[in-house]
Amino acid sequence: MQDETTTSQDEQSIEVEVSNDGMRAFIVLPAATAFLDEKSILYAIEEAGVTEGFERAAEQAADEERLAGRPMIVALGQPVSEAAVEFSPLFDTERAFEPASFDNNLHLLQRYATVIAGEPLAHLFVTRPPRTGRNVRGEEVTPQRTADEAIAACLGEGAAFDADRSQALATSNGYPYLDETGRVCVKSEFVIEGDIGLDCEHFGVFGNLTVNGNIREKLIIEVTGNLTVNGDIDDVTVKVDGNAVINGDILNCRTGGVHVSGDISFTSADNALVVCAGHIRFTEHAQFCKLIAGRGVYGDEQKSSLVGGLVQSGEHVEVAVIGNSGAIGTEIEITISPYIKEKMLALTKKLASLREKPSDNAALIDMLTEQLQNYENQLEEHINETLLGSVTLPRHIIVFKKIFGGTYLRILKKSQTVVDEMEKVSFSIADGELVADSFKTD
Repeated sequence: MQDETTTSQDEQSIEVEVSNDGMRAFIVLPAATAFLDEKSILYAIEEAGVTEGFERAAEQAADEERLAGRPMIVALGQPVSEAAVEFSPLFDTERAFEPASFDNNLHLLQRYATVIAGEPLAHLFVTRPPRTGRNVRGEEVTPQRTADEAIAACLGEGAAFDADRSQALATSNGYPYLDETGRVCVKSEFVIEGDIGLDCEHFGVFGNLTVNGNIREKLIIEVTGNLTVNGDIDDVTVKVDGNAVINGDILNCRTGGVHVSGDISFTSADNALVVCAGHIRFTEHAQFCKLIAGRGVYGDEQKSSLVGGLVQSGEHVEVAVIGNSGAIGTEIEITISPYIKEKMLALTKKLASLREKPSDNAALIDMLTEQLQNYENQLEEHINETLLGSVTLPRHIIVFKKIFGGTYLRILKKSQTVVDEMEKVSFSIADGELVADSFKTD
């Protein structure tokens, strides 16, 4: 890259060179025998457009020997200062996720470090802010990036910056790592193409899992995130810490069941245990199931039905049809914190088993006992809120089409067994009694 050169118009041929970046200007003196005229030198500098940076250049050139024909610096621009960032990971980089070698082998996930959404991934702060420079022509030279852009350059997928804490935080559960450019990232999305079953060992995913197929044959899966299944779940045990979307049916999952800490939706369920802390939503039917939902059970207003089994909801139940013409026993209950009660029951059973060998399971017994106590405290709080009336929740059972005889209904302490078929009816507590009110739909 050649520097720009300006030559004075007089006989002394004084040359001024300006670097392409505009940050340096040099003067080339004529032959030593020539008489140097100050006016000619200043004219050459002015013609080159050099207006500042003389003092900085003088400091640098003070000790340089001035020789004819040799460039001598006469102006030096104020250099731009780029933002400097300090970045230090807070996870074990020796156990970081390895995208290049992972190849979707979910059983390798157990070897990697994990992070929970909201946890810090790295210390990240600007140690030197960017500063605008100025070239020898007096023009501003801006930094290549702002402080925010310098921070952003350290953040990859699954990471966000918290300015108050000067840290990079995980935006979802997953496996932290540094990508090929050094950005901090979190791997949180995993996809399985096709069916999985006995050919796949039990596994856990610390993140979100999508299965484009069916899950079947006694497989056990734990997902510390959200689960999406584009197929059926058949005879498996599934535990999900987030939400679950089953674009298919839940079949024969009575033993292990499907346990979800958020909401769950599915098409139909047969002979299955489905437990969730949020809402259960389904499209077609739930037959001979145990459905437990902390926040309510919703079926499609036109197509859904509940036949046989037990439904327990913390708030309300809304469905098109309950029971059938064969008077198959169907129980619908609205109660206080059914999800917490179910968790307490499961913990109690597990503790009873572990206490058969207390010395071998001491640490686990202590941990589960603490969990059980926490659930007991939550349940007591919810009961007190209900008794004192400080929390008013909608508690009703709505049947959009028909409810058959033989169905047992209970809302808190009030219950009744439906004797005759009823259409378009809502059950709720009024004046301390369980009452049925008919309604019309468009």
